[in-house]
Amino acid sequence: MVLASKASGNYQYYPFDAEEFDSFVDAAIEIKKALRADESAGIGQTQASVKP
Repeated sequence: MVLASKASGNYQYYPFDAEEFDSFVDAAIEIKKALRADESAGIGQTQASVKP
């Protein structure tokens, strides 16, 4: 597997074997869950946007 990334008009390629790719996907899922939990808790929002 290869993850391709474009930054500043430049392409970067990150090769993964199957096990590394599985770990990458699992980590991305955990990050997504944590971000959703933060949103639910109001973490990272400005004071004006937090509802009482």
